Amino acid sequence: MFYLLTFLGLSLLILVHELGHFGAAKFFGLKIDEFGFGLPPRAWGKKIGETIYSLNWLPFGGFVKIYGEEGGENLLMTNTNTTNGYKQTKGKIVEKELSYELNGIFFDIHREIGRYGREKQYADLLEKKLKERGIEYKREQRIGDFVDIVDFIVENKIVIELKAKTLLLREDFNQVKRYLNATQLELGILVNFRDSYIKPKRVLSPNVGSISSDLDEFVVSDRSRSFVAQLPWKRSIIILSGVLMNFILGWFLISAVLMTGTPEGVIITGATDNSPAYLSGVKPGDRILDFIDSATFTEFIKENAGKEISFNVRRGSEKLTIKATTRENPPQGEGALGVSLIDGGGRLGFATAILEGLKTTITLIGLIIGSFVFLIKGLILGSADLAGVVGPIGIFNVAGEAGSLGLVYFLNLLALISINLGVINILPFPALDGGRLLFILIEKVKGSPLPQKFEQLTNGIGFALLIALMVVITLRDISNLV
Repeated sequence: MFYLLTFLGLSLLILVHELGHFGAAKFFGLKIDEFGFGLPPRAWGKKIGETIYSLNWLPFGGFVKIYGEEGGENLLMTNTNTTNGYKQTKGKIVEKELSYELNGIFFDIHREIGRYGREKQYADLLEKKLKERGIEYKREQRIGDFVDIVDFIVENKIVIELKAKTLLLREDFNQVKRYLNATQLELGILVNFRDSYIKPKRVLSPNVGSISSDLDEFVVSDRSRSFVAQLPWKRSIIILSGVLMNFILGWFLISAVLMTGTPEGVIITGATDNSPAYLSGVKPGDRILDFIDSATFTEFIKENAGKEISFNVRRGSEKLTIKATTRENPPQGEGALGVSLIDGGGRLGFATAILEGLKTTITLIGLIIGSFVFLIKGLILGSADLAGVVGPIGIFNVAGEAGSLGLVYFLNLLALISINLGVINILPFPALDGGRLLFILIEKVKGSPLPQKFEQLTNGIGFALLIALMVVITLRDISNLV
């Protein structure tokens, strides 16, 4: 029963994290392709609206698949059942050589200015490059009834319209068509420099007819609802929402524990491996008798450092006497007995519990971050102790033990795991939320995103390393059980 409760509790932590991403993406109107519990392969799925809700065979994990999250070049075109996913017809290529030369200029401009320039900056640089190459052009040419102004007409053959906006709309496409009708030209090129990877759109006059496959007709799709089309601050919020939900859940659980209260007395929450407490046989959940609080018991231990001591504990309905010889010079970070304690007893009112729960959550976040810094420093210096690091099986067993002691202890442990999960995910490591946030920060600093292939490769390597680490730790957890 307790192990089933443990499975459901750990599943809740994962579900809440992914719901954070899901809720933020929905709030900003993004399209969600799939919301999955567990990791693929898929065991079951049902499409509700535009989203597939799935259960997957690997139970530890979860994911939200947001439309356009893996990159957005192909989001600009309507996906049809044709070669490479794009509409394909046959016919002549209009102004092939000149348009290809202009495309090269557009890419150069995008590399030089980045994606966050102003339209005038792009136009000025384009004018400069056209002059350098001796290409004839007209800039800001009035046409029709002298109401419309075309950005550029190149060699009286091609209309060019430059944009620097989050996404192109159908009216931008229609605007270029209107220019083509007024100028009686066949080809217009629409360029949006705000795109991460620009792809100039070729707009043809209706008089031209069909076109070849590399000159796809521009059709606005669901790009406005894709992840890649969002501003950096929106993408950051979506990424951070999972971590925030884990912190909020931890806060809620701690507050619930404070409102529920714990049994009176000094409670043992754990014992360090090979410590006197561990060797004496104490268990998490043992309630120390004859001491009013943990401070009094700790003082008793200090006064008897290096000596054999005995104290009484209550384990369930049993009363036991524990004997142990304390250490005079314990390892760094451990006490003479090697035991962790909390004071039990008392209930708080709703408002007080919420406030104290928030304070405790903030304190725990700071302590966990400090522990990770200490661990990473130890790994670099070769002095890290990984004995206390456990994987899914280890967490499952510890949570099961806590559940067997009572609901309050189980909720307390779940709160700690939830906060740990949030801190781990915000670490700036590829494949984690913190790694994706780091890429967005780099994008803001350099004015353009990192190459999509680089991000995919880096995240793939990071994910593989995390899986390998999980396998190693899980194997060690299994060997500890045996």
